[in-house]
Amino acid sequence: MGRDEIRQVLFFSGLCGLLLGLGGGWQIADESAQAVAGLASYPADDPFYMYHLKSWTLLHQIPALLLVCGMPESWVSMLLSGLAGVISFQAIALCAFAFSRDRLLAGVAPLICHATNACRDLESVHQIRLLSSECWLIYGVVGTSYVLYAWSLLGVGYRRRGALLLGLAPAVHPVLGCWCLGIGALSLAWQGRGEAPAAKSPRRWLAAGLCLSALSFAAQGVLARGIPAVDSELTRQLAAVFARDWDNHRVPVPINHLVVITAACATALAAVCLRFEVKSLPPQSIVLLRCLAISAPLGLLLGLLTNIQDELPLPLVLAMPGRFNDVIAIAFPALALGLLARGRSNLALHALFSLVMVYCLLKTRMMLRHDFYVPSSPKVMLAVGLGLLLVSAAPTPTSYRYLFRHVQRGVALAGLFAAAYAWRRDDELAMTVCIASIALLLLSHSAGVWQGIDARALGWRIAPALLSAIDAVCLAKIATSVVGPWFVLGLAAGAAYLARRRWLPLVAQWSPSAYRFRAAFAIALVGMSVGLAGTKLVARATERHAGLRDWTNDPLLATISQGAGLALTASRIDLVQLQTRRGVLLYGAAMNQLTYVPASGPKINEILRKIYGEDLFRPRPQSWVRCGGLMIESGRELWEQREPEEWAALGREFGFTDVVTFAGWTTKLPLVARNKRYAVYRVPPAGDRPRHSLARAPSSNSSMTPETSLPSVGE
Repeated sequence: MGRDEIRQVLFFSGLCGLLLGLGGGWQIADESAQAVAGLASYPADDPFYMYHLKSWTLLHQIPALLLVCGMPESWVSMLLSGLAGVISFQAIALCAFAFSRDRLLAGVAPLICHATNACRDLESVHQIRLLSSECWLIYGVVGTSYVLYAWSLLGVGYRRRGALLLGLAPAVHPVLGCWCLGIGALSLAWQGRGEAPAAKSPRRWLAAGLCLSALSFAAQGVLARGIPAVDSELTRQLAAVFARDWDNHRVPVPINHLVVITAACATALAAVCLRFEVKSLPPQSIVLLRCLAISAPLGLLLGLLTNIQDELPLPLVLAMPGRFNDVIAIAFPALALGLLARGRSNLALHALFSLVMVYCLLKTRMMLRHDFYVPSSPKVMLAVGLGLLLVSAAPTPTSYRYLFRHVQRGVALAGLFAAAYAWRRDDELAMTVCIASIALLLLSHSAGVWQGIDARALGWRIAPALLSAIDAVCLAKIATSVVGPWFVLGLAAGAAYLARRRWLPLVAQWSPSAYRFRAAFAIALVGMSVGLAGTKLVARATERHAGLRDWTNDPLLATISQGAGLALTASRIDLVQLQTRRGVLLYGAAMNQLTYVPASGPKINEILRKIYGEDLFRPRPQSWVRCGGLMIESGRELWEQREPEEWAALGREFGFTDVVTFAGWTTKLPLVARNKRYAVYRVPPAGDRPRHSLARAPSSNSSMTPETSLPSVGE
């Protein structure tokens, strides 16, 4: 495999991921980086501060270094969201390239998964995203994609780089990182029959990655050395109660969920390919296939065990066993497309691949314009995977081959009749069964994925060329629909230049003028295309950066930033610390920090009881929604009835001096600032009684409002 081809795939997919990822906005990891960098002050026993300093990940440490060097939080958040897009897109592209060896398909594969929701529609108990489009998605996006990225590097032959990332994985995401390290190391050690040992052992690179992870862990331990100890038994009880009654991720995975079926199909497909198609697959991809063959059944087993969650050990429950299926969820579309593209020498497989590309184009158009309906993309990918599984498992002896084909065709015809019967009741299910049946009919012409009809031997010379043209048009149209034609042109020119590096020396050589002219023209064309693409990328980043509001460009956030002590926020107000550099007593929207840092549980429950009127041990009402934290109206009635003297006593006990609420809430405290979303109230010192006329929100029919004496605050 040429290194230039891999560079082209990484270049194209990485810049596409960067372009789309830069629109993610604020990232919650940037908030913890502020505390690690010392930009937000906290008392040592504050639960949010405990989470900042005891949650170990490079997603906190590296941004903290950037903040210490003077980079503003808005740029750090944009870099994090762009990095998430780069890792996820390159991971899927490398996975598809490892099996297909098709640069065009590999480059567009992440755009297909993103535009058709091929991965997102598989989420069960945890969000599956390729881009960190919301502030809280950064950990799941980077953690899941990083696992596939490290395995895919091994699958394309970059064993030393892959081994380095394996060793570094626990420092990126401790739980998923250990999953990545264990399965990756086991796959490297797995030596099949007749396999030649690797030319270069990656052990030193794996050890180097482990050393970097150990250094990162030691640095985090030094930062957290001042955190006070807590009661271990109470901590365990609070963690168990929160996981059972409050958390929205540590819930049972439905047995009939599509991700369960997909994981089972991936397990069977990987096992069958390892058994029957080893000689036909690229030798480097065997390691990646082994990783998927181990990860899929283990993740499936752990996901099913969540249905008896009360019987599982608490550490396993806190590790969120249902999310290990997410790795297969983002890898399966690339696996199915890669194996299908690998068999395009078979005319039937090539026709099926072209049909799938036409479907992906139609699905992309539907997601962008919503002008017609096509079935869910995960079901189509599952149908393709099942078809590949049936063909790959076909017996090779001649005496059984034709019998097996007749069985395949019989099953396909039965599927068509079943689809017609189910059409009126469930059109989506009927369409999926119909597609699977047609695929099985096409695949029944061959006894193996890489064996079948030779188009040239039969004289069908036009059909392969026509199908290849359809593939190219569909892939190009999908790419231009998602990221734009000029950007695609620039990236394609830049990727092509990576494989033609000899053009540049030709200009300086005393060669014939025709060669110099062509080389100069090619370089100029590449420079213009990449320049246009880069201009769009910079313009998008600048526009997104201008829309981020913080204490430097928002009067209300500046007012909060200038206060002393901690700020108290109502129920589900997000990112106050990130936007103001001021410590927050409790992040009510993300109380699932308790499952990552159980030591913060006792203090969280004390704050809930005394300030919000909640209790982790109290049974939840029927209207309660498990959202990983407080609901929107949690504590509102109590806050609106609380007297100023009570606020002053609570402020003195917990160290907060300002109260930030939603604009529609009212309190008996002096109003300091307000905009369309939030209101800021000042907690008076003990002994002072504020004027109640300034504490209430203005009525809609009043001509004089408190805002007339307040600073003008924008949105």
